[in-house]
Amino acid sequence: MKVQILTRNVELLKRLLESAKEKALTYKAFELAIHRLTGELEHTGIVKGKDWKYIHICYTDGGWNFFSDDQVPLEGDAITVLSKTIHVINTLFPKEEKLPEPWWDVSRNEAELLLKNQPPKTYFFRRGEFCLLLEKTLRDVHLKTVNCFALTYVEEVGKIAELTIVQCDAFWTFYNDDPSLERGERFGHLSELLASLKDRVQFPLKLEKN
Repeated sequence: MKVQILTRNVELLKRLLESAKEKALTYKAFELAIHRLTGELEHTGIVKGKDWKYIHICYTDGGWNFFSDDQVPLEGDAITVLSKTIHVINTLFPKEEKLPEPWWDVSRNEAELLLKNQPPKTYFFRRGEFCLLLEKTLRDVHLKTVNCFALTYVEEVGKIAELTIVQCDAFWTFYNDDPSLERGERFGHLSELLASLKDRVQFPLKLEKN
């Protein structure tokens, strides 16, 4: 039953989003009715009974999320079904990602060649295979949009080092083998995270791209 409701929910939101796109509308929120016990969604202006309430599906913080009042709380399977619905929609309709600068789409070996003969504290961002795998894992854990990047830089001794950076909701943090993202320090902006590394990164890589 939960799978059937989830499928219907996803199809409903797909129709709404695709219709808005076809009409060149820039909807950022939809008001829907939700069954507070099962999580079933309906696009209707009228709540049908005591077990139904209004809910808003909104695009915020780089992804789709749901918001509802607590006067009629969701119970039973409703929260699980709704969370999974939002997760699927964020996968089908990913945001336009703004990549951190300076950005180079290169492998680890290519990264080392780019930084060869560069002064210590030179850095740039890239996304390697580990970041792609980690993104999938963290999105499954948190059921929301998560982006991962490798911060590649030159250490004082000339060695190339990397840190894995995670962007989740409205914060940035370092990944330290904790999928919950609870242990590391959180930063409101990427610039704040970089400032905390001023003893290790300082000079953005400046090379002419072919």
